[in-house]
Amino acid sequence: MKFVQHIQQKIRLKILIAFIGLGVLTILVVGFYSFNLTKKAILNRTFEQLTTSRVIKTKFITDFLEGKLKSTQIAATSVEIDLMFKGVKKKNDSVFERKPINSFMTNESFHDMIIIYDSNNFSLAHFDGKLTFNPITHNPLKKYVQHIYKQVISSKKNTLFDYIQIRDQLYLTTAAPVYHSDGSFRAILCFTIPSSSIDNIMITNTVLQGLGNTGETYLVDKNHRLKSQSRFIPNAVNQLLINTPAVYEALEGNTFTSIIKDYRGIEVLSSSSSLELQGLDWVILAEIDKKEILAPILKLRFKVLSLSAIVIFIFIALVTWITRQFSKPLIKLKSIATEIAHGDYGKTLQPTTRDEIGQLTEAFNAMSQEILNQREELIEKNKEIQDSINYAKRIQLGLLPSKKNIYKLLEDSFVLYLPKNTVSGDFYYCSKIKNKVIVAVGDCTGHGVPGAFVSALSHGLIQRTINAYGITQPATILDKLHVLFDEMFSFSELSIKDGMDISICSFDFEKKEVEFAGANNPVFRIRKGELDLFEADRQPIGGLKSYTPFTHQIFNLQEGDCYYLLSDGLVDQFGGAKNKKFMRKNLKQLLLDIHELPMKDQKLKVNKTFQNWKGTNEQVDDICIFGIKI
Repeated sequence: MKFVQHIQQKIRLKILIAFIGLGVLTILVVGFYSFNLTKKAILNRTFEQLTTSRVIKTKFITDFLEGKLKSTQIAATSVEIDLMFKGVKKKNDSVFERKPINSFMTNESFHDMIIIYDSNNFSLAHFDGKLTFNPITHNPLKKYVQHIYKQVISSKKNTLFDYIQIRDQLYLTTAAPVYHSDGSFRAILCFTIPSSSIDNIMITNTVLQGLGNTGETYLVDKNHRLKSQSRFIPNAVNQLLINTPAVYEALEGNTFTSIIKDYRGIEVLSSSSSLELQGLDWVILAEIDKKEILAPILKLRFKVLSLSAIVIFIFIALVTWITRQFSKPLIKLKSIATEIAHGDYGKTLQPTTRDEIGQLTEAFNAMSQEILNQREELIEKNKEIQDSINYAKRIQLGLLPSKKNIYKLLEDSFVLYLPKNTVSGDFYYCSKIKNKVIVAVGDCTGHGVPGAFVSALSHGLIQRTINAYGITQPATILDKLHVLFDEMFSFSELSIKDGMDISICSFDFEKKEVEFAGANNPVFRIRKGELDLFEADRQPIGGLKSYTPFTHQIFNLQEGDCYYLLSDGLVDQFGGAKNKKFMRKNLKQLLLDIHELPMKDQKLKVNKTFQNWKGTNEQVDDICIFGIKI
């Protein structure tokens, strides 16, 4: 998180990361696209080579086996075979040797000859330079021969038959019917072809046919048994079951080309199709390991990545240098701007280029000088304003009763007066008319200069009401103040709704009575440890469309009573542990806690409580508290 914030604050890092990210992304995208494009091309080329190899092998194996069928057909109609049949029948011996037949068997690489007269009468002749006939006693061979007889009699065609094991060797069999000169059935002539002849065709010249070091072509029958030698698993012919998608698709008559897992569980590129051979439901597959095909491109990818890393390193170094040159003047501008923000005005920077950065520097210098000029002008104007406010403060304080006069009238009392600004919207009043001491605390609308202006008017109106009109009853004073307020602003075209909250007490120490009236502001009394709150009327002085005469309240005085008149500045102050308002509840408890102290100490205690509560918060309003002990 701190690293991200650090990046967000550094334009050089942002530019650097943006350029590096764009460069790296471009290299990766181009590299990835090129790799996949090359990979796709190599795979397609390999599939083409596999298909070509499969087609070539298909032609070789088909031509070979069809040639053997044709040779068998020629032999079945030859004079030599006819003579052999007659000689064998006439002499009934087990050895037959004729040069043409021996040459035929040798040239065609036939291993055995089988003559089938009917389903129960057949002979097997092994060829080792001459034909030696032996009776067939091996039971599986008998079933195999009976199967041949049944198929050829039914189809009357030259047919190939799947492998049969004779003397620990596997042989493929060709069969053709033999007929008498009159066309009647005579026998079935069969020759066996060793499986090695098939293997020689399937595993020869794989490298030259594009099958590399792991490629192979092989045959599978309809029962999923391997029919040619595997390059990887020895002695697997007619033993290994191959259940791959390529085999299934080819047995369905489809030509299949895809990447699959072969019978070893290794990913290979595979191409398969069926073989069109009479009597054999075989399929042919050409496959090569995917790893071998992709090995060159993987090496190329490593080289490309290495080269990309070097390019990226050079690119990063170049971008770092460029961004440093770009950001250096900006960093200097930031440093000077920080100094200006800290009060060191008029700082400038010498432009080093004529581009946008140089133009920005010149504009910054002009702005810095303008700030300096305006600051000096503001300082002068602020001094004039502050001098005026300070003088207004002297005037406002001159309107308020002095501590000497207050203590003369109320010996045991205090006034806590804390303006929010230099001048205040709160004021206090204390004077003696006849035998009554009149005390008031007012809270005018607003604070600062506007509040002070209204408070000065309000203070003058109170003096006028009491001194000029001789009114001493608090409720009557408030009624008169309301009338005077309205009259004062009645001739203005502006809608002035400013007013004042105030509480007034009139103490008659001879009669031991106190009279009270309030506009929104109450008065607190503590007598013998009990706090009483005397509520004010819920309306201000001035700014009202409808007005109700203020309520007159009168109470007796007892020695030790404490009376508190105050504005709402303290109760509205935010602070404390939860930064909430002080509230009236805390004010009541504070007054109960301090009422037995001397009034001078009470003032100090209230002020300390206020300062602790406020803490580092700003003072929200003017504060005025007038405390009196009887």
